[in-house]
Amino acid sequence: MCTPGVDLVTAEVFVRGSAESSFAWTATNMKWRSTIIRDRVRSMITKGAALAKVKAARLTADYDTRYGATTGAWTTDMFVEAVYRDLSGRK
Repeated sequence: MCTPGVDLVTAEVFVRGSAESSFAWTATNMKWRSTIIRDRVRSMITKGAALAKVKAARLTADYDTRYGATTGAWTTDMFVEAVYRDLSGRK
């Protein structure tokens, strides 16, 4: 089972030993999406953006239609907040 998180290594861990290559492809795509979003958030943090400004920038917009969520246990906003806090060192 995959637990939501920011750790980019997680995508590789939860598919280890899987016989289906589609899982590896999905994990690779998830890792790339996460890396792209991480880089976008990092760029805004470097420029001094606060969390509210990062969220308002909708850095995940190109993925939201397919992968985003506004309700449930793990939303897009929660993901962006987790990335921001991890990169900025704020808890």
